[in-house]
Amino acid sequence: MATASQLQELKDEVTCPICFEYFKEPVIAECGHNFCKSCITYCLEALNAKMPCPLCQRPLREGKLQPNRQVSNMIPVVQQMILKRKKREEEHLCEKHDEKLCLFCHEDQETICVACSQSAEHTDHNVVTIERAAQEYKMKFPMKSKKTLQSSIEKLKLELENQKTLCAKKEQDVVKMEVRNV
Repeated sequence: MATASQLQELKDEVTCPICFEYFKEPVIAECGHNFCKSCITYCLEALNAKMPCPLCQRPLREGKLQPNRQVSNMIPVVQQMILKRKKREEEHLCEKHDEKLCLFCHEDQETICVACSQSAEHTDHNVVTIERAAQEYKMKFPMKSKKTLQSSIEKLKLELENQKTLCAKKEQDVVKMEVRNV
């Protein structure tokens, strides 16, 4: 299964560098870069056909743009892969087995499905339900710690406000000195 970064790379390959959308009628320039036909045509017309490629700066000529059917055919495939990945993430499904992630592996610090827990990769690992893992972590980080963090955040906010006030006063002083010198 493709990772998030691999899917992003694929999406980038089927995205127009001008409008940043999936290609609509992709065309390929002499330099090998792809654009939406309407995007590059509009740019060429706006600049009287004297435009370099936005990516490599080589001269572009409208008559030399060719349809790119391979890229056009890739777009729905990439869109489908991205939708499947989003669905898996929303439904918390295992990428390998399409089963619900309901267990937590302490050794690998990750959620896994039942099939993963029985695989050789996790056989000797300490695996518990997600609910139990959540309770264990809650016990490790008691409310006292949360209150301490909230208090620290409040102190930092006050300090930031004080710094802003000091900076504003210094700016006013500088302006007053400049006015006096004029």
